[in-house]
Amino acid sequence: KEVTEDFIKKRNSDRIGLVVFAGDAYTQCPMTLDYGVLLEILKSVSIGMDGTIPDGTAIGLATARCLKRLENSQTKSKVVILLTDGENN
Repeated sequence: KEVTEDFIKKRNSDRIGLVVFAGDAYTQCPMTLDYGVLLEILKSVSIGMDGTIPDGTAIGLATARCLKRLENSQTKSKVVILLTDGENN
């Protein structure tokens, strides 16, 4: 989480969104330039999300959700950074 926070703080004009995943994938924050809001949402993210997300490792769903968010973007460069807890659920 600290590395992600550091990464966000070093951006200055990149739209960044946040998708979390376990047994399913959920958009926690749509693409935004409001890094303050994004950082606040990031603080609330935890492994398992306190039982609000079904257990699992839906990397494919998370990737698809990210790509869906990016497909209408007009920017030249589109990047997805995938972070995982490393557990195979």
